[in-house]
Amino acid sequence: MKKNYDLLPSEENSESHDLKMEQMVLGTILISNKSYSIVSQLISTEKVFYAKEHQMIYTSIQECMKEMGKADILIVSQHLRKNKKLALIGGAFYLTTCTGPVASDANINEHCILLVSMYMLRTTEEFTMRMANSVYDQYGIFKVHDMINDLRSHADYIDKLIKSSNYISLDKVGEQEVKEIHEDMAIKSKPGLSSGFPTLDRLTGRLLPGDLWVIAARPGMGKTSLAFQMAVNIAEFYPNHNIDFWSLEVKAFRIAHRYITLKTGISNKKILYRELTAYELAKIDETYMPNNIRIFDSTSASVKGMDGYYKSESKEQRPKILMFDYLQLAIPDSKGNGQRNREQDVAEISRGLKRLATELSIPVIALSQLNREIEKRQDKKPKLSDLRESGAIEQDADLVGFIYRSNYYDNDEDVRNSTGKVEILIEKNRHGSVGSAVMEFIPKEMKFQEHNSINPNTGQDYNEDINDTTKF
Repeated sequence: MKKNYDLLPSEENSESHDLKMEQMVLGTILISNKSYSIVSQLISTEKVFYAKEHQMIYTSIQECMKEMGKADILIVSQHLRKNKKLALIGGAFYLTTCTGPVASDANINEHCILLVSMYMLRTTEEFTMRMANSVYDQYGIFKVHDMINDLRSHADYIDKLIKSSNYISLDKVGEQEVKEIHEDMAIKSKPGLSSGFPTLDRLTGRLLPGDLWVIAARPGMGKTSLAFQMAVNIAEFYPNHNIDFWSLEVKAFRIAHRYITLKTGISNKKILYRELTAYELAKIDETYMPNNIRIFDSTSASVKGMDGYYKSESKEQRPKILMFDYLQLAIPDSKGNGQRNREQDVAEISRGLKRLATELSIPVIALSQLNREIEKRQDKKPKLSDLRESGAIEQDADLVGFIYRSNYYDNDEDVRNSTGKVEILIEKNRHGSVGSAVMEFIPKEMKFQEHNSINPNTGQDYNEDINDTTKF
């Protein structure tokens, strides 16, 4: 039997091939057969793979999918063994090696397109070298037309590869989506993560993998509280998964205070100033502290640094969702030439967070500040143009929401700090509706909760009565 391989063949990667990426594509199919419909359309020939072993694996996957409709490690191993090729690819161990680095199928399109591009480069290099070496022997002075025909044939072949890698047909994607709809319906499951607030889920369509949500508000409106409470809700529903909270402004111990307040109802101020009764202290002692909420309270976080951190983690350790508080405090990755403005820096950060969401295939919620112009208006309800350095945030985000509490602007301090109605205004939503969800905010506990009040003007629940326009 052939020796075990970490990478096949032994040659180093170059511009014309990438063996790790070939492993990733094969491993993704073996883990998630739903990706095969995409790969098979983009990669029309096994020759796209540089390694002979990878060509054999891909051919085996194609035949297994055609014969059985499935192609996992065991099925492909058996198929290769039957055809006396299992030893040639390094044994079943090597198939497991291919699946090791796979975190998700989020980037399968891009990986396939890159492999096809490399294959086009290899074939063109080989073709031009062959022509250069035999131009006189093969064609000669009287066979110019033969040379032109060969050039055209190669150009046509490359053109077909380009066209096949530029799109995915609706029937392939649709077939897989219909299958997933049936599977979800059978187990009464919904796509994405729940925020823990049914009212918000109904309006937003839940948190989907690869989505970037931006939640913005003026200081003191409760944006950190809302994001943290959503993190707690998700952490409780997924106790075996990490939930990451990047806090660039609030230190970890203050986040812990928020958790204790959320769970006990004891005022955060009383905890901070240690003005606690014996009963309250006992309640704090009994509070369960989850170990799957990870708090990163660095004041010098950059998206590039975060990306490097997550690439070093195993896929089991990677988070179910990532909260980022807040966008304008992140450090841009590019130093620039001294002529960059703040809007360009924020644009780079928002694009980086969207890219991170896509690569990790998880939702990312980024909090954002609003500019001060809102304070000068009569109507202080936020809108998209109120986003501070808003240029690219609106473009990159899949959802943009604002927190608005009318009593925040009351001159009476008691009214400002009293429990009251809060609106979550959804002004952009790529996958669902725009409108507002009415909830309730308890400032003393820094807590959001469902709001069931009836609108006296209509006799309906506030959340049944608001503008809700589907937007695609």
